[in-house]
Amino acid sequence: MASPEHRPALAALHALPADLVADQRRRPEDDLLSALVAVRDEEDGRPSEEELVEMAMAAGRQRSPCAPCSPASLN
Repeated sequence: MASPEHRPALAALHALPADLVADQRRRPEDDLLSALVAVRDEEDGRPSEEELVEMAMAAGRQRSPCAPCSPASLN
């Protein structure tokens, strides 16, 4: 269990992946996370919002261009 002085930092760390997903939703780029967010928002709701956040947490933010990962190519 985290000590009281570490709890705010841990809360901020846990919020980071959700913030990344929200940022990619507001300002999509040519990257994997933006493509996944677009598919989630435009298609049938899969992956779920929770799965998107988990992917962002597990993989970090992939910044290189990802033409094969464009929403159209994921259909």
